[in-house]
This record gives sequence, structure tokens and C-alpha cells, in this order.
Amino acid sequence: SFPTRRSSDLTNQGTSVLTVIETLSIIAQQPIKIVVCARRPGDLGCVVCSVDKAERELGWKAERGIVEMCRDLVNWQAVSHLLLAC
Repeated sequence: SFPTRRSSDLTNQGTSVLTVIETLSIIAQQPIKIVVCARRPGDLGCVVCSVDKAERELGWKAERGIVEMCRDLVNWQAVSHLLLAC
């Protein structure tokens, strides 16, 4: 079993780091090697952000979920890799 690790995706739903990695792996159709180990000194056990604060202070609100965000990242990486090769 994996330790609980959370990341914030500003969609008002917490998403574990493991879920993000698994989602990216599925979308990219590539295995992603992970190493689960103890936290390093100074690492936070949990990070939580407020979507209300982001909307209030940045005027920004997420319109997509974690799957769409991962798909956009994979697509951007594929295109930017081609652009850098030119």
C-alpha cells in the first residue's frame, strides 16, 4: 500500500500524487517508474490550497478535471518536443 500523498489541482477536489502519475501513464501510454520512500527533511506531509482563494486573488477558476489536465500536458509535451527538434 502506498502512503497518502495529495496534490492540489485547483478543481476543488484533492488528487493524490499517485493518481496523477497513474493518469499520466495511462494517457501517455507509457509506464512511469515511481519510487516510494520516506519523506525528506522539510517535505510537507500534506499540501492543500483553496480554490476560492485562487479565484478571488487570481480571477481564475478551473474548467477541467485532472484527466483533461493530464491529457493537455501529454499533448503539449508531444508538440513542444517536436518544435524543439526543428
